[in-house]
Amino acid sequence: ELSEFAMSFAERQDYDLDETLRDMNQTIYRDFRYASGSTTLATTPWDVYRSRQGVCQDFANLFICLARLLNIPARYRVGYIYTGGDYENKQQSDASHAWAELYLPYVGWRGFDPTNGCIANLDHIRVACGRNYQDATPTSGTLLRGGGGESLTVGVQVDAEQLQMQFMSTQSGMQSQGM
Repeated sequence: ELSEFAMSFAERQDYDLDETLRDMNQTIYRDFRYASGSTTLATTPWDVYRSRQGVCQDFANLFICLARLLNIPARYRVGYIYTGGDYENKQQSDASHAWAELYLPYVGWRGFDPTNGCIANLDHIRVACGRNYQDATPTSGTLLRGGGGESLTVGVQVDAEQLQMQFMSTQSGMQSQGM
């Protein structure tokens, strides 16, 4: 059934790769409900497809599964999303975030964020990548019993000016190469 779901996007978009992927991204964003606490790390893409709900890691995993069913190389990306300015409505602004990256011919790796229905750009701050969440955990370790309690606190600060300068530098480099 997931294979048929994946193929329905390609058929609906006359097998245009870019349009197929944009359609998949928008469909997950539009038709699946973001529901914090509704899933676990063991939740499968099939579970998400059937329940039509999940969180960013679930939507990224579903997108990756659908892409792989269409023979498109895909990986799981984890990091943060900058939500300043015009993007206050994006999910996961105050915690780590997950999205998918697909390897496209003549383009390379391109990020898709089905949680927010957008293409990952400079507002997506990359920390790690892998085949799935277990491959891309930003923190890992071993729990030793005994001793005192422990906690982990993480803070992320994004310098919007530096982000803008990086974007401008990237754009001017692309223009000088005729892109």
